[in-house]
Amino acid sequence: MDVALKASVDDAPGPILLEAFATDGPTGGPGIDDDDYVRLEFNAHTNIPTIDQTNIDNILPLSGGHTWLSVDGSLASAVWSTDSTQLIVYLTTRGGVPTVAVGDTVYPDSVTIQDACVLGCKSPGGITGSFEVGIEESHLEKARFVDMLYLARPNPFTGNTRIEYEISSRALTRVRVYDITGRVVATLVEEVKDPGRYTAVWDGTSSGGSRVSSGIYFYRMEAGPFTSTRKITHLK
Repeated sequence: MDVALKASVDDAPGPILLEAFATDGPTGGPGIDDDDYVRLEFNAHTNIPTIDQTNIDNILPLSGGHTWLSVDGSLASAVWSTDSTQLIVYLTTRGGVPTVAVGDTVYPDSVTIQDACVLGCKSPGGITGSFEVGIEESHLEKARFVDMLYLARPNPFTGNTRIEYEISSRALTRVRVYDITGRVVATLVEEVKDPGRYTAVWDGTSSGGSRVSSGIYFYRMEAGPFTSTRKITHLK
């Protein structure tokens, strides 16, 4: 592996790939289309290396001999988020369909690509975006949103933690924190939201304003028919 992702500080340990989600675009038909992408979530800021068709299979190799590239060796683009903790890899089929798929392992951190669209995707393994020539918007601006609850950062936490989530359509949205008995500890969000990506912050206090005990908690998102729950650890 000739290139490695690393933290902004040269002597800091490199960021770790935590999760990978494949998202299906609106184009119908089975398999990968030109509006599909994979979102890679890292645990820390990266040095934002340029990733393209010349190096992606070396930096982020896939299991089973699969490739991010189309048959002719093309990749639409790979775009970093503004905080450099996410990389969105936009696929192209213009030179033949790439072999990357849901269930593949992404190395070196051995993360399995999950299907982000289990609730009604037209085809598995997609990623959103438009590759039409002449449109000046960035791929990130053109990407449609999906229903998704992301990992809280930091986790474990002692002060505040940020919980990011997306909703795909206008809906009454709730984000709540529960203890291990299933009791609601805090309600972070309870309002109608338009499609988009949002952030809720939990400061480790209950709805009554008291500090919660150290331990394991669960945060749950509900948006229309979509629900998702993740675990978080609070330390004093």
